[in-house]
Amino acid sequence: QQFMVKVGDETILNITGQISHLLNQPYMDLTITDSEIHLDRLFSAFQTILPDSIRQQFQNLSFQGILSLNGSHIIGSPLSNSLQNGLSFYLNLVAESFNATYLEPFFHLSNLNLNLSSSGTYTNGGIQKSDFSIKINADSISTALDSTSYSIEGIHVDAMTTLNHQFKPDSLSTVVKIDNFFEAPLDFKLKFKQPSSSHQYQANARLTLKELSLESLSYSAIQGFIDFDFEINSQSLDRIYVSLNLVSDIIEVMTEEES
Repeated sequence: QQFMVKVGDETILNITGQISHLLNQPYMDLTITDSEIHLDRLFSAFQTILPDSIRQQFQNLSFQGILSLNGSHIIGSPLSNSLQNGLSFYLNLVAESFNATYLEPFFHLSNLNLNLSSSGTYTNGGIQKSDFSIKINADSISTALDSTSYSIEGIHVDAMTTLNHQFKPDSLSTVVKIDNFFEAPLDFKLKFKQPSSSHQYQANARLTLKELSLESLSYSAIQGFIDFDFEINSQSLDRIYVSLNLVSDIIEVMTEEES
Protein backbone atom coordinates (compact mmCIF):
# COMPACT_ATOMS: atom_id res chain seq x y z
CA GLN A 1 0.00 0.00 0.00
CA GLN A 2 1.05 3.57 -0.59
CA PHE A 3 0.13 6.64 1.43
CA MET A 4 0.68 10.30 0.61
CA VAL A 5 0.84 13.40 2.79
CA LYS A 6 -0.02 16.64 1.01
CA VAL A 7 -0.01 20.29 2.02
CA GLY A 8 -2.12 22.20 -0.46
CA ASP A 9 -1.24 20.87 -3.88
CA GLU A 10 2.24 19.75 -2.86
CA THR A 11 3.06 16.17 -1.84
CA ILE A 12 5.62 16.24 0.97
CA LEU A 13 5.72 12.52 1.89
CA ASN A 14 5.27 9.21 0.08
CA ILE A 15 4.94 6.25 2.45
CA THR A 16 4.79 2.57 1.48
CA GLY A 17 3.95 -0.42 3.67
CA GLN A 18 1.10 -1.88 5.64
CA ILE A 19 -0.88 -1.55 8.87
CA SER A 20 -2.75 -4.63 10.09
CA HIS A 21 -4.54 -6.15 13.12
CA LEU A 22 -5.59 -2.76 14.46
CA LEU A 23 -8.22 -4.16 16.84
CA ASN A 24 -6.05 -6.64 18.75
CA GLN A 25 -2.28 -6.55 18.12
CA PRO A 26 -1.57 -3.72 15.67
CA TYR A 27 1.37 -4.33 13.36
CA MET A 28 3.07 -1.67 11.24
CA ASP A 29 5.64 -1.83 8.49
CA LEU A 30 6.02 1.64 6.96
CA THR A 31 8.86 3.31 5.07
CA ILE A 32 9.14 6.86 3.74
CA THR A 33 10.28 6.38 0.16
CA ASP A 34 10.08 9.94 -1.11
CA SER A 35 10.22 13.18 0.84
CA GLU A 36 11.01 16.75 -0.17
CA ILE A 37 9.65 19.50 2.03
CA HIS A 38 10.30 23.07 0.87
CA LEU A 39 10.19 25.05 4.09
CA ASP A 40 9.32 28.40 2.54
CA ARG A 41 6.28 26.89 0.76
CA LEU A 42 5.19 25.03 3.88
CA PHE A 43 5.55 28.19 5.97
CA SER A 44 3.51 30.20 3.48
CA ALA A 45 0.77 27.56 3.42
CA PHE A 46 0.40 27.54 7.20
CA GLN A 47 0.45 31.33 7.45
CA THR A 48 -2.79 31.56 5.46
CA ILE A 49 -4.70 29.63 8.15
CA LEU A 50 -3.27 31.50 11.14
CA PRO A 51 -5.23 34.28 12.88
CA ASP A 52 -4.04 37.79 12.08
CA SER A 53 -2.75 38.32 15.63
CA ILE A 54 -0.43 35.32 15.32
CA ARG A 55 0.50 35.91 11.70
CA GLN A 56 1.83 39.39 12.50
CA GLN A 57 4.40 37.86 14.86
CA PHE A 58 5.98 36.06 11.89
CA GLN A 59 6.20 39.05 9.57
CA ASN A 60 9.87 39.63 10.38
CA LEU A 61 10.78 35.95 9.91
CA SER A 62 11.76 34.28 6.65
CA PHE A 63 13.56 31.06 5.86
CA GLN A 64 14.38 28.74 2.99
CA GLY A 65 15.63 25.20 2.76
CA ILE A 66 14.63 21.63 2.02
CA LEU A 67 13.82 18.91 4.54
CA SER A 68 13.82 15.20 3.77
CA LEU A 69 12.75 12.14 5.76
CA ASN A 70 13.79 9.61 3.12
CA GLY A 71 14.61 6.18 4.53
CA SER A 72 12.78 6.65 7.83
CA HIS A 73 10.78 3.57 8.80
CA ILE A 74 8.90 1.75 11.56
CA ILE A 75 8.25 -1.98 11.85
CA GLY A 76 6.65 -4.11 14.57
CA SER A 77 3.91 -3.90 17.17
CA PRO A 78 3.70 -1.00 19.67
CA LEU A 79 1.65 -3.16 22.08
CA SER A 80 4.17 -5.99 22.30
CA ASN A 81 5.84 -6.67 25.64
CA SER A 82 9.09 -7.96 24.09
CA LEU A 83 11.95 -6.11 22.44
CA GLN A 84 12.04 -8.64 19.63
CA ASN A 85 8.46 -7.96 18.53
CA GLY A 86 8.21 -4.33 19.63
CA LEU A 87 7.97 -1.37 17.30
CA SER A 88 11.43 -0.62 15.94
CA PHE A 89 11.88 2.83 14.49
CA TYR A 90 14.53 4.63 12.48
CA LEU A 91 14.33 8.37 11.85
CA ASN A 92 16.46 10.04 9.21
CA LEU A 93 16.01 13.81 8.97
CA VAL A 94 18.11 15.80 6.52
CA ALA A 95 18.04 19.58 6.10
CA GLU A 96 19.87 21.15 3.17
CA SER A 97 20.74 24.78 2.43
CA PHE A 98 18.70 26.11 5.34
CA ASN A 99 18.73 29.89 5.72
CA ALA A 100 16.78 31.90 8.29
CA THR A 101 16.47 35.64 8.85
CA TYR A 102 14.71 37.64 11.54
CA LEU A 103 14.69 41.38 10.96
CA GLU A 104 14.21 42.94 14.41
CA PRO A 105 16.29 42.25 16.39
CA PHE A 106 18.43 41.14 13.48
CA PHE A 107 19.45 37.48 13.29
CA HIS A 108 20.67 35.51 10.29
CA LEU A 109 21.61 31.84 9.92
CA SER A 110 23.40 31.07 6.67
CA ASN A 111 23.53 27.76 4.80
CA LEU A 112 22.93 25.21 7.54
CA ASN A 113 23.10 21.54 6.59
CA LEU A 114 21.88 19.02 9.15
CA ASN A 115 21.62 15.25 9.44
CA LEU A 116 19.67 13.88 12.43
CA SER A 117 19.18 10.15 12.90
CA SER A 118 17.61 8.14 15.68
CA SER A 119 16.74 4.49 16.22
CA GLY A 120 15.16 2.51 19.00
CA THR A 121 12.41 0.15 20.08
CA TYR A 122 9.01 0.98 21.53
CA THR A 123 7.01 -1.62 23.48
CA ASN A 124 3.91 -1.62 25.68
CA GLY A 125 6.14 -0.29 28.46
CA GLY A 126 7.43 2.67 26.46
CA ILE A 127 10.72 3.30 24.67
CA GLN A 128 13.16 0.66 25.89
CA LYS A 129 16.33 1.85 24.20
CA SER A 130 17.25 4.52 21.69
CA ASP A 131 20.16 6.42 20.23
CA PHE A 132 20.51 9.79 18.57
CA SER A 133 23.16 11.33 16.39
CA ILE A 134 23.34 14.76 14.79
CA LYS A 135 25.74 16.45 12.42
CA ILE A 136 25.54 20.16 11.69
CA ASN A 137 27.55 22.35 9.36
CA ALA A 138 26.73 26.03 8.89
CA ASP A 139 28.47 28.90 7.14
CA SER A 140 27.67 31.58 9.72
CA ILE A 141 25.41 32.99 12.39
CA SER A 142 25.08 36.78 12.55
CA THR A 143 23.26 39.14 14.87
CA ALA A 144 23.26 42.80 15.81
CA LEU A 145 22.67 44.52 19.13
CA ASP A 146 22.20 48.26 19.00
CA SER A 147 24.91 49.40 16.56
CA THR A 148 27.25 46.45 17.12
CA SER A 149 27.32 43.43 14.83
CA TYR A 150 28.47 39.96 15.82
CA SER A 151 29.20 36.97 13.62
CA ILE A 152 30.63 33.47 14.00
CA GLU A 153 31.65 31.49 10.94
CA GLY A 154 32.39 27.90 10.03
CA ILE A 155 30.25 26.01 12.56
CA HIS A 156 30.62 22.22 12.83
CA VAL A 157 28.81 20.01 15.35
CA ASP A 158 28.99 16.23 15.69
CA ALA A 159 27.11 14.64 18.60
CA MET A 160 25.68 11.26 19.56
CA THR A 161 24.02 9.75 22.63
CA THR A 162 22.40 6.51 23.80
CA LEU A 163 19.40 6.60 26.15
CA ASN A 164 18.17 3.89 28.50
CA HIS A 165 14.55 2.90 29.22
CA GLN A 166 14.27 5.83 31.68
CA PHE A 167 15.28 8.19 28.86
CA LYS A 168 18.52 9.04 30.64
CA PRO A 169 21.84 9.08 28.76
CA ASP A 170 24.14 6.09 29.13
CA SER A 171 26.71 7.81 26.95
CA LEU A 172 27.22 11.14 25.24
CA SER A 173 29.85 12.41 22.85
CA THR A 174 29.96 15.92 21.41
CA VAL A 175 32.48 17.79 19.28
CA VAL A 176 31.97 21.45 18.37
CA LYS A 177 34.35 23.36 16.13
CA ILE A 178 33.99 27.00 15.09
CA ASP A 179 36.50 28.30 12.58
CA ASN A 180 35.93 31.96 13.40
CA PHE A 181 34.66 32.74 16.90
CA PHE A 182 35.41 36.44 17.30
CA GLU A 183 38.36 35.92 14.91
CA ALA A 184 39.67 32.87 16.83
CA PRO A 185 39.18 29.11 16.36
CA LEU A 186 37.09 27.43 19.05
CA ASP A 187 37.10 23.73 19.98
CA PHE A 188 34.79 22.05 22.47
CA LYS A 189 34.71 18.34 23.31
CA LEU A 190 32.46 16.48 25.74
CA LYS A 191 32.42 12.79 26.65
CA PHE A 192 30.19 11.07 29.19
CA LYS A 193 29.65 7.40 29.97
CA GLN A 194 27.86 5.72 32.86
CA PRO A 195 27.95 1.93 33.27
CA SER A 196 24.48 0.55 33.97
CA SER A 197 25.65 -1.29 37.10
CA SER A 198 27.42 1.65 38.72
CA HIS A 199 26.50 4.97 40.32
CA GLN A 200 29.78 6.42 39.11
CA TYR A 201 30.43 7.80 35.66
CA GLN A 202 33.22 9.07 33.46
CA ALA A 203 32.93 12.63 32.19
CA ASN A 204 35.33 14.95 30.44
CA ALA A 205 34.75 18.38 28.91
CA ARG A 206 37.32 20.68 27.34
CA LEU A 207 37.02 24.13 25.77
CA THR A 208 39.93 25.77 23.94
CA LEU A 209 40.35 29.11 22.21
CA LYS A 210 43.51 30.12 20.39
CA GLU A 211 44.63 33.72 19.92
CA LEU A 212 41.33 35.28 20.93
CA SER A 213 41.40 39.00 20.16
CA LEU A 214 40.28 41.09 23.12
CA GLU A 215 39.59 44.00 20.82
CA SER A 216 37.13 42.04 18.66
CA LEU A 217 35.51 40.48 21.73
CA SER A 218 34.84 43.67 23.63
CA TYR A 219 34.86 46.25 20.83
CA SER A 220 36.77 48.49 23.21
CA ALA A 221 40.19 50.05 23.55
CA ILE A 222 41.66 46.85 25.03
CA GLN A 223 44.16 45.24 22.65
CA GLY A 224 45.90 41.90 22.90
CA PHE A 225 45.41 38.16 22.46
CA ILE A 226 44.75 35.32 24.86
CA ASP A 227 44.84 31.51 24.69
CA PHE A 228 42.13 29.88 26.78
CA ASP A 229 42.07 26.20 27.85
CA PHE A 230 39.42 24.99 30.31
CA GLU A 231 38.93 21.33 31.25
CA ILE A 232 36.70 19.36 33.67
CA ASN A 233 37.11 15.69 34.63
CA SER A 234 34.76 13.84 36.92
CA GLN A 235 33.88 10.30 38.04
CA SER A 236 31.30 11.21 40.69
CA LEU A 237 29.73 14.34 42.16
CA ASP A 238 32.32 14.37 44.96
CA ARG A 239 35.25 13.91 42.55
CA ILE A 240 35.36 16.82 40.13
CA TYR A 241 38.67 18.14 38.84
CA VAL A 242 38.93 21.50 37.07
CA SER A 243 41.86 23.06 35.29
CA LEU A 244 42.19 26.46 33.62
CA ASN A 245 45.12 27.66 31.57
CA LEU A 246 45.07 31.26 30.43
CA VAL A 247 47.96 32.73 28.46
CA SER A 248 48.17 36.25 27.08
CA ASP A 249 50.60 38.41 25.22
CA ILE A 250 51.06 42.08 26.06
CA ILE A 251 47.68 43.67 26.74
CA GLU A 252 47.38 47.36 25.96
CA VAL A 253 44.63 49.84 26.74
CA MET A 254 44.41 52.60 24.18
CA THR A 255 43.55 56.06 25.53
CA GLU A 256 41.53 58.57 23.58
CA GLU A 257 44.63 60.61 22.76
CA GLU A 258 46.47 57.54 21.44
CA SER A 259 43.56 56.47 19.26
